[in-house]
Amino acid sequence: MVEANQLQKDTLLYPMDALVLAAVNAVDATLVSFDGELQEHGAVLPQDRI
Repeated sequence: MVEANQLQKDTLLYPMDALVLAAVNAVDATLVSFDGELQEHGAVLPQDRI
């Protein structure tokens, strides 16, 4: 939760986006998303993972 709050402050992402990114980072996973804002912060397009 603390990481998500800091991420939201640093990047001005929506709170839910910051929570999702923090969770993904916590388990060292790759986030796959169509969301352009998430892609700007580390998510990848689905077609890039297939």
